[in-house]
Amino acid sequence: MAELDLSRLYTAEEKALLVEAVEKVGIERLKPIKESLPEYFSYDKIKLILMDL
Repeated sequence: MAELDLSRLYTAEEKALLVEAVEKVGIERLKPIKESLPEYFSYDKIKLILMDL
């Protein structure tokens, strides 16, 4: 079974921003993460990148 390469769906910069936000506010809840990121980040994009960490 082939694995899906999720990293094709976001940039390295977006991943770095998300990792920085998670280090700052924790990973327990999505809302604080979203509030720490630029407005263009959707909850779906946050979840997608978190699945790929």
